[in-house]
Amino acid sequence: MLARRSLSEKLMIVLGAVIGALLIAACLWIGLQTRSVATELSDAYGSALGEAAAETISGELTSVQATANSMAEAIGAAHAGGVRDRALVMAMLKPNLDASPLVMGSWFFAAPEAFDGRDAEFVGRADLGSNSSGRFEAYWARVDGADIMEPPEDADVFDEAFYTLSAKSGKPAITEPYPYEVNGKTVLMTSITAPVFSDGKLIGVAGLDIALNDLTAQLEGLKPFGDGRVLLLSGAGAWVSHPNHDLHMKPYADAGAETVKTAIAQGESL
Repeated sequence: MLARRSLSEKLMIVLGAVIGALLIAACLWIGLQTRSVATELSDAYGSALGEAAAETISGELTSVQATANSMAEAIGAAHAGGVRDRALVMAMLKPNLDASPLVMGSWFFAAPEAFDGRDAEFVGRADLGSNSSGRFEAYWARVDGADIMEPPEDADVFDEAFYTLSAKSGKPAITEPYPYEVNGKTVLMTSITAPVFSDGKLIGVAGLDIALNDLTAQLEGLKPFGDGRVLLLSGAGAWVSHPNHDLHMKPYADAGAETVKTAIAQGESL
């Protein structure tokens, strides 16, 4: 346990939890920070509050992961059954924007020529989820309450973690937070992904994106001890949610940094 401090200082309890067995090599970490906490409050009570906060977030993300898995399985099964209709797959993706209030993107990025072998015929057909190269990279984004189709133009999509983690492992995954441009605006997000297989062959990766400002807003609504705050660290120990937004994506460097780093690496609670 981190050392207890005077009433004028902060009591920090860092709790870590793997977000569902299906998240493989990824986890998010909950930091529970409180002010003006009476010294007689027990460690057990503080730990219970931290665990409740962790369960709130992990439960929501586990639900999103389950939806992403189902989406990937449905696309793979349809493809194995002979479906090569890009519009139909787009229709399968769109409803998953409603999987959680945290979801702001629902997508399927087919490996080049892997979906129907007709990329050249769909050059520039954004209405059918294709980019200027014809690659089938259907991306539904929810922006200011409207659902828009915005296939990415980034030629390096297949080198990015949101594709490679599931493509290379053949398993569901969650990315470290990263900046991504949606509708001309850079958004800090994390992707919950799943590989798409058709007759045992990888044809692409599907995923759901979570805008971390939405997650931060949800965490700010949690007030442990009445005036406490719930903070979030990524699996790599970088700040995802913190009142000082300048710290977002920067490594945890407060008191007990080495202890926190070790706990994250070992999957332990403090």
